[in-house]
Amino acid sequence: MIIEPNSKVWICRDIPLDNSYEHTIAWGVTSDQTDYFLSKVKTVNGVPFAFNNVSYQRVSLGKIRLQKPVNDLYDCNYMVFQNTGFGNKYFYAFINNVEYVNNVTSEISYEIDILQTWWFEKQLGDCFIERQTPAIDRIGNNLVDEGLELGDYVSGTQRDIIKSLSPDEYDPLYMVLWGAFTLTPDGATNQYEGEYISGLYCGVNGLPIPCTPDGKDAANLIISWLGANANAMVCISTMPRIFATSHGGEEPIGYTFNVPGRPARGMAIDGYTPRNMKLYTYPYYFFTVSTPDSADSEYKYEYFDPNNDVTLRLTCNMAPDTQVVLWPRFYRGEMDNWDEKIMLAGFPQLPYSTDTYRAWLAQHETVQRAQLIGTGAGAIAGLGQMAASAPLAAMGNPFGIHQMASGATQLSSAFGNIMGILAQRKQAEVLPRAAHKGGASTMTAMRKQDFFFRVKTIRAEFARIIDDYFTKYGYAMHIVATPNLNARTEWTFIKTRGAKVDGRMPNDARRAWEQILDNGVTVWQHANHVGNYSLANEEW
Repeated sequence: MIIEPNSKVWICRDIPLDNSYEHTIAWGVTSDQTDYFLSKVKTVNGVPFAFNNVSYQRVSLGKIRLQKPVNDLYDCNYMVFQNTGFGNKYFYAFINNVEYVNNVTSEISYEIDILQTWWFEKQLGDCFIERQTPAIDRIGNNLVDEGLELGDYVSGTQRDIIKSLSPDEYDPLYMVLWGAFTLTPDGATNQYEGEYISGLYCGVNGLPIPCTPDGKDAANLIISWLGANANAMVCISTMPRIFATSHGGEEPIGYTFNVPGRPARGMAIDGYTPRNMKLYTYPYYFFTVSTPDSADSEYKYEYFDPNNDVTLRLTCNMAPDTQVVLWPRFYRGEMDNWDEKIMLAGFPQLPYSTDTYRAWLAQHETVQRAQLIGTGAGAIAGLGQMAASAPLAAMGNPFGIHQMASGATQLSSAFGNIMGILAQRKQAEVLPRAAHKGGASTMTAMRKQDFFFRVKTIRAEFARIIDDYFTKYGYAMHIVATPNLNARTEWTFIKTRGAKVDGRMPNDARRAWEQILDNGVTVWQHANHVGNYSLANEEW
């Protein structure tokens, strides 16, 4: 039985697809697919390159001869054919080469476009999705590590946290005089009993004074008021003004720092505004808190509760050894995340001196007064004895002479005691002031003993490179799911590992589909937009 040739062939040009399968086109219905490709048939002088009554085209043969000069086919890159005698299915193919046969005949080498030919027969199964354009792109929704080169970080918004919370930014530091005393308004000192301060027992009192020139005068005055009680002072510590209080309390004083820089769509990163929201997450955009002693903590905006402000809490106990603690709130699912805290210490205790003589005099004056009174009485008694015995001694009376000598000895001893007491006073008076050792901290002196807040971002150059990469190749997913070829309104990139494709198609077509998905392919929703990444690829 002879079957007459009745296959149809259409030769197309300007089809934005090739056998690399970097791109393909999605279709909702077969008529849209057919209409598009047939609209791209080459036409010369109103005559389309459409051929009827062509011999049956074997899909695997990949060659066809047509009555067209070779020069007319060099600008064609695609063909469609239909073996109408055996069905109405359209086959789509890439034109790989055109060869001269004779002046009016050319041989075309073609390769079946697996994706377009079997687009409506495919059935995608679950597999590992390595990368994909996300259907939903929200800040914090896609956090799988990309392992990309980031370059050096730059700092955006910056704050010295404690200083920013101080009511007087020019005076954020206080010194605290600690001792077992209290002061009355007239400058007198009283003994101090321990109190419950900042949640702990404290056996000494703290007197906060601004660490300023005026504060220096106040400290010197208080130390001078102490007099004999100078030894009751323990130390002079330093601490941030906002925590310096002498009032007791069940808990240490706390403050809240409202973190600036929470990312939002449209914000610039080092001057560049990204299209992809992943660039507003770690490690491309985050903030750090550090201290002068090199403690450093990184915090990720996307881990803060979206229903609460981004805040840090800090507190300090009122004690001679200053220590401030800072921690995030509503972070990683915890209201107070103590695991992510950072400590600030290193506030020095300041050296000071006390008047040695005044302290010595206050401690010995009462005893020496009694000694002087007793010694004076002895001197008077000695003089009296000498006066009473003088007449007898003058007559040569032995008893009188003895009494006279005894009185002189007593008088001499009294004067010796007086001179000894005066010498002790003189010795104490010339002693230098007693120095009390302290510490040193250049950062504290510069008012930089603080928590340093910094927004960290990648540079604009790297942000642009990574943003373009995300735009074209989506995000790392690393999930097992069914590939979504229509995730966005313009294009969807998909790359799988171990793709699974079923459907009413030959096995070699299934395997080819799977290999293409594993290699990665971009699926476009509009044929005229293929390759145009400048378009707004909106969510559905």
